[in-house]
Parts: sequence; structure tokens; C-alpha cells
Amino acid sequence: MRATLLIIAGILALVVGWIYFAPGDSIPSPEELAEQALNAATSEEQEAAAVKLSQSGQAGITQLRRVYQESTVVEVRAACIKGLGVLRDYDSMAIFFDGLEDDSALIRGRAGVAMVRMLGRDYRFRANGSVADRVKSITGMQKAWEEMEPDLDRIKEEMKKKEQPSETE
Repeated sequence: MRATLLIIAGILALVVGWIYFAPGDSIPSPEELAEQALNAATSEEQEAAAVKLSQSGQAGITQLRRVYQESTVVEVRAACIKGLGVLRDYDSMAIFFDGLEDDSALIRGRAGVAMVRMLGRDYRFRANGSVADRVKSITGMQKAWEEMEPDLDRIKEEMKKKEQPSETE
């Protein structure tokens, strides 16, 4: 009985592996995804590429920044901010602050969420709030960032340690 289950499990593993790694199916590089996010035929295709790029991890950070700066599609730019925020890319803080003041509420909202993640505190920034309320929140975020920035190297090191699996796992 156990041998039969092992054989079935092995066959399933081969089938799943073939589906995901079939010849001809290559995973696009961050550079290829960035080009698609900027130049695909439709804004939907561009957004889909930006979302995939945001899922490419640390390897995609440079391209996420580039696409954010070069794209004119709101959803693409918002996907870039979300990806950079999820990756806690402190070197993109200028992008997050820029996003907080964008004309698009979607981009402002994504930047606000990223800032909560990056700063570790909710400054009650609301993308659809009044300009005065947004300015007040941004001022608080800027102050927190100025206080945090001198410790950035230590913070990044602590993040790396948390991301690395421990030897006991």
C-alpha cells in the first residue's frame, strides 16, 4: 500500500513539474517585464506585467522604480508602489513620498499603505482626505523618516536577519 502511494505521489510530482516547467515556458526577467509594463499594447497588459514585476522580489526593484518613473498608466504606477512597499525598499522612500502627493487617489492610497509598512505606524493618511489632512499626515511621516534615516543600515540588517531562515528550521 505504501509503495503504491509513493508511486502515485511521484507521478503527480512529475505531472505538476512538467506543467510548471514545460519546455518553452520561460519566466520573463525583470527587464522583460519592465518593457512589457511600459510598452504592451493595452493598459491592462501593462498592468499585468507590472504586477508580475512586483512579484519578482529583490531582483525587480530597480525595474519597479524605473517603470514607476516612466509609466503614464495609473494602475501600472500603483502596482510598482505596492511592490516596492511589500519589499520594504527603503531606498524608494522618495517614490513613496512622491506618490503621497500624486493626482491619482489610487497611487496616493498605495503610497500611504507602503508608508505605514515602512515607518511602522499609521499616520492617518487618507488618499481621499482633504489636502490639509493629507499635508498634516505627510508632515508626520517626513518627521518620522528623518528620525529613522540615520539608523537605516541597522534596520536593513535586521530585516535581512528576519528574512533568512534560522538554522533550526
